[in-house]
Amino acid sequence: MKRIIRFIIGCFLTGHLILIQGCKNESEIPQLSTFPVFKLTTTTTETGGNVTSSGANAVLSRGLCWNTSPNPTFENSTIYDMTSESGWTGAFTCFLSGLNPGTVYFIRSFAINRIGTSYGGERSFKTQN
Repeated sequence: MKRIIRFIIGCFLTGHLILIQGCKNESEIPQLSTFPVFKLTTTTTETGGNVTSSGANAVLSRGLCWNTSPNPTFENSTIYDMTSESGWTGAFTCFLSGLNPGTVYFIRSFAINRIGTSYGGERSFKTQN
């Protein structure tokens, strides 16, 4: 009987945790935007983002991800902003290098806190030939 009760409690707690994780409130994750690129060359550019809110917890890391396909994520190329001060909110810039000439890239800023990861709006650019 004790085993059955433990099993039921375990199932209830597991289901409750899954439900909580699936119901992330937008105010709990960081809010941010992605800047347009500047100083564009054949193989490099600079861009960045602005974390306007850290959400329910402090931002643990932030930066940019990019790819030659839309909606880049961590599975693609990523650069972290390592210049942030306490709180991790505010504007940041990152230098991207090793890009291919004459290629269209998609970029998004990102910010991570204990609740989850959020992405800024997507931007695209084409490197010079």
